Amino acid sequence: MTGNSNLTVAALWSVNLILAWVGYEKILLDTLQDSGLTEQEILPFFSGPAFQAWNRLGNTQGESRSAACDLGECLTAVALPAESHRSVLLSPLDDTFSELQMNVISRQMQTFGNATHVYALDQFKEDNLASGTRNTCGNYRFI
Repeated sequence: MTGNSNLTVAALWSVNLILAWVGYEKILLDTLQDSGLTEQEILPFFSGPAFQAWNRLGNTQGESRSAACDLGECLTAVALPAESHRSVLLSPLDDTFSELQMNVISRQMQTFGNATHVYALDQFKEDNLASGTRNTCGNYRFI
């Protein structure tokens, strides 16, 4: 199946939201540089082409066809390299969280226009917990 065929099938099956990770690395690079990280600190966070799909959790092409089929797009929110912040969670109540998210969303709107109101974000780091307790993430409630 071609990309257009896949989009048509998705639309026929009433899929109305697809992940759109187009240009994500450039937007994230610019955002992290704005927050004070150097390119040397950021680049190891990005995977190579062979693993890009894993890094992005999927890739979507054919944005104009998506729009023609009335498929919404779920763009990515900001993620941080573990080495840059040494934190398990950037609290949504922290001003830095809002600043980083608005930076990413503003850049995406400049690049893609007002294409969506849906963004994907997994803000929990699932490796070494800075606090030493596994209950850290339980202190936050999301609605």
